[in-house]
Amino acid sequence: MVDWRTKTPVAILIYKRPSTTEKVFEAIRQAKPSKLLVVANAPRPDKPGEAEQCAAARAIIEQVDWDCEVLKNYADQHLNCKDRIASGLNWIFENAERAIVFEDDCVPHPTFFSSVMRCLSATRMMNE
Repeated sequence: MVDWRTKTPVAILIYKRPSTTEKVFEAIRQAKPSKLLVVANAPRPDKPGEAEQCAAARAIIEQVDWDCEVLKNYADQHLNCKDRIASGLNWIFENAERAIVFEDDCVPHPTFFSSVMRCLSATRMMNE
């Protein structure tokens, strides 16, 4: 494992998929961002078992084991996908100038963060 951290905040939008949320979280854990922003939708009250799935996905975020500011934006009531993503992104960019954003079912390749960091470093060098 490479011992480095991304200085760019990382955001994750979660809902009711704890198994994929955990995979995305593990990728984020490897990058050890100093700031993690979490946006979660609420379960639909008419869907049995959904509250438990949402709770399990949210519990994964509690496993942050590195020095990290964790900001959470958990919906109190269910919003449709379009509204939750829009409100979540607005909140993310109210709390961070820039961020790497993941959804709970988009697992990044193991080289994603190191590739992004190389690109950011090259961009900074070109701008100097």
